[in-house]
Amino acid sequence: MHSPTVPPRHVVRPPPRRVTTAAPSWARSPPADAAGARTARRSARPAAARSRRAMAN
Repeated sequence: MHSPTVPPRHVVRPPPRRVTTAAPSWARSPPADAAGARTARRSARPAAARSRRAMAN
């Protein structure tokens, strides 16, 4: 039984977003993937903006 004031964990914390599925097809090789994961772990926003700019080119 759970306390009425504290909702269950899955309600409080939704599952994290999948970062690997958002990676562009040309960045799927292991070395590029590792670099992408490193930048994404620091902050997802700059990496996303960079990939969007690269896709526009």
